[in-house]
Amino acid sequence: MFSAVAVFRCAVTHLRPNTARCPARSVALQSYVNCALGVHRIGFVIVAYGAVSAVASLAVGHVTATHIRRVYVVVSGATFNGGLLLALAWWTPTADDPAMFYVIAGCLGLCDAIWQTQTNSKLYTELHLNQFLCVRN
Repeated sequence: MFSAVAVFRCAVTHLRPNTARCPARSVALQSYVNCALGVHRIGFVIVAYGAVSAVASLAVGHVTATHIRRVYVVVSGATFNGGLLLALAWWTPTADDPAMFYVIAGCLGLCDAIWQTQTNSKLYTELHLNQFLCVRN
C-alpha cells in the first residue's frame, strides 16, 4: 500500500513547510492564538495544524485513490473550507475555550491537506509530470 519511505517523506513534507507554504493562513492562526491565549501557545497550535495536515493528506490520498472520485473530495473540501472561513469570521476568540483553537487548527490542516493532495495528484495525472516535480516545494 504505502512504502515506509513514502510515508516518511509525506510526513516530513507536511510537518515542515506548512508555515512557509501558506503564510497568510499561518499568520492569521498565530494572531488568533496570540491575542487570546498568549504567545506561549502558538507553537502547540501550529504543531496540531501540521500533524492533522500530515495524517489527513495520507488519508485523503488513499480514499481518493481507492473509493471516492476526486471531484467529490474537492467540492467537499471547498465547502468545508468556506464554512470554516465563515466560522472564523463570526468567532470571537477568548481564553475560555482553548480547545477550540486546536479544533480550528485541525480543520485548517484538513483543508490544507485536501488542497495539497488533490492539486499535486491532478498535476501528476493530467500533465504526466515527474512525480518528484509535482510534490516538491
